[in-house]
Amino acid sequence: MSKQELYGRIDTIEEQRAAIQRLSAPIIDVWEGVVTVPLIGALDNARMDELRERLLTAIHDARSRWVIFDLTGLAELDAECGRAIVGLANAIRLMGAQCLLTGIGEHVAQALASTEVALGGLSAISTLKEGLRYCMSRGPADGRRHG
Repeated sequence: MSKQELYGRIDTIEEQRAAIQRLSAPIIDVWEGVVTVPLIGALDNARMDELRERLLTAIHDARSRWVIFDLTGLAELDAECGRAIVGLANAIRLMGAQCLLTGIGEHVAQALASTEVALGGLSAISTLKEGLRYCMSRGPADGRRHG
């Protein structure tokens, strides 16, 4: 195998890895001003960093007012990733949007409680459907949108 072929394969692998990361935490525009981010599988720092970059850009571009993190498909959550979600929620609030957590299962709830991750004012609602209904009934987050 030549160097050029090897570099080509490495590029392909990197593109596939990036696509898998995007698919494992897609940013879905579900309603005007409302995006949801279903988190699937296990979170790590690399996924959270990549998600932070994509999500903050998407919020700015779409002028989103609400972000729903749906944790239904999350396998587990450690304290570090819990803090990363709270930090991302704080950044989102600085942009003028609000955050909700939905779909917190037994294992994730136990992990959050046992690690004493402060949710920093994040609201938790049982299902994505109820979370979407909540956002739609509230209209713009706090009646304003920074941009």
